[in-house]
Amino acid sequence: MKDNIVGLAYAVKERGYEDLKEWDDRTTATWQEEVEVKLIFDTLQRVLCGVAVKGHRGEGWGVKDTARVLGESLGEVCQDIQLARAFILFPWLKKERSKTAAFRRLKELKDEV
Repeated sequence: MKDNIVGLAYAVKERGYEDLKEWDDRTTATWQEEVEVKLIFDTLQRVLCGVAVKGHRGEGWGVKDTARVLGESLGEVCQDIQLARAFILFPWLKKERSKTAAFRRLKELKDEV
């Protein structure tokens, strides 16, 4: 699945975002894969388009762009990307029964620190 997202990011860059919707419709993924793919897609788009800079409209790629392309709320995409990043430090979060439970556990970890 992760290999597909790299090709998808380049296809999106070249041909537009219709490929992303088609890919999403064809793919069934676990919640763990979904959050990881969002992080990978967002990161690749930032590499390809540059990082968005606050106050510079239309330049670079930001989380808002990822949310718009995916047709999801900014809050949901931000949480998913945050959770995917947390997998790097806390891989056991992937074993939680749901995305909501994993995010709740991550929040508890932050509160403890």
